[in-house]
Amino acid sequence: MDMERKIKRAAYLLLVRRHSYPGAREWELEKYLGRNYEEVLKRLGEILIKIGLEIKVVNIPEGDRILKHYLVVPERSVKESIGGSIFRSDEAAVLAIAVSTIISSENMRAPKGEIIELAKTKLPQYRVEKALNRFIRLKYLVEDGDYIKLGPRSFLELDIDMLISQFTSSLKGVEAVSHGGDREES
Repeated sequence: MDMERKIKRAAYLLLVRRHSYPGAREWELEKYLGRNYEEVLKRLGEILIKIGLEIKVVNIPEGDRILKHYLVVPERSVKESIGGSIFRSDEAAVLAIAVSTIISSENMRAPKGEIIELAKTKLPQYRVEKALNRFIRLKYLVEDGDYIKLGPRSFLELDIDMLISQFTSSLKGVEAVSHGGDREES
């Protein structure tokens, strides 16, 4: 198959939603594009950058860690110029509570009841449950029995590593302040 056809096929694989969300796993790219799929993606990326898109590779923990390739709009100004948000402010608050609870847990998953209880302190329970169900449906969150963990879209659209480092550094700051206060009193 010639390179032009492979580039078109790669664009199709990344754009069209085939499972429950768009993007393509490495094995799918290799199956449909051949062993040199990385070269095909590189060439496609050169074309896409001209129209303000880029290919992002995300490491998603699904059983074995899986690399998935997605098309994204990298420039925040482009997203903002279109305007608006796809979430209401109360929904965004529920997502923020869920993500912070999950990344603060030891095994990157949190009990669904705990997330609901935390969010219920600020919002009505029906809104919390409705927002959680929406984020599960949109793959920002994934249900794992009675637990909730981050979904593929969270890894794609949120900088999880940055959030974790900020969260842990803010915890260190809180510990330093609390330990410093104890020493002054004694």
